[in-house]
Amino acid sequence: MQGNLLFVGCSHSNGFKGWNDEKNVIYKEVWQEHNYAKIYADELAESQCYVYAEAGAANSRYPRWIRHMLNVHPNISGVVIQSTYWDRWIMATNYDMKFRQLGPGHFTQKFAETDNVILYNDYNTIDFNVIEWNEKVKWESIGPYEEACPEFNGGYNWPGFDYNYMHMKFHTEIVTHLAHEAYCKDIALIDAMCNVPVYVWRINDRAQFPVERFDMFKPLDNVTVFDTPASTWIKDNLNINIEDMRVDGEHYNLEAHKLIAHHFIPKVLNVNNSTT
Repeated sequence: MQGNLLFVGCSHSNGFKGWNDEKNVIYKEVWQEHNYAKIYADELAESQCYVYAEAGAANSRYPRWIRHMLNVHPNISGVVIQSTYWDRWIMATNYDMKFRQLGPGHFTQKFAETDNVILYNDYNTIDFNVIEWNEKVKWESIGPYEEACPEFNGGYNWPGFDYNYMHMKFHTEIVTHLAHEAYCKDIALIDAMCNVPVYVWRINDRAQFPVERFDMFKPLDNVTVFDTPASTWIKDNLNINIEDMRVDGEHYNLEAHKLIAHHFIPKVLNVNNSTT
């Protein structure tokens, strides 16, 4: 498929690299050359493409990003979604504690633009009052679940949850049916918003996918799912293991991203049968 494609994803879609120095100081780089979406835009696409991606992004960011991009770029001909890990969510705060209704592009930053591609990500804040960030499970904070259920353990007299937010978030949401439900709501909303083809895929089998149901809330008219992860497809079809091709402990190198851009993404764009 050709035209003005929008690519949406997490750190795997924005050329992220992270490392710690000898003093355990964390360093991060973004929009580096190991970025399949930019490679596709520069080397395969016939028209300008758009990439909206951010390290640590949750799937719940994607509907907002897509809505804003459709508003800004009405020429978008297809949306390519790199589905990410389900142990992530968005958090926010208002220092003045006032309720606000923000537009979908409130935090948007145009990072760079060329004739081939425009790169977008989010600011954490634009006024240092309304702040938003990506969060994920911190495994050192998780223990066995012993808090039970208020309806079965005291009713109104139930003493309440553990004060460890990460622990409760993990046990009462992340590893429950609610994670699947939230994901399907996002997919349904994206399907309803878009009147162009939408392609959903994942980069490896560590990124969760519904086992059977993507269409929990509505029949999917525009969304097509490519079920086989990129790493698996490349191993099966090209006999190359990109899991051995890394720039850090998680992210793939330039050679791997070239394989994704030149071989896997065209396959995703040409898939005919959706998985529901």
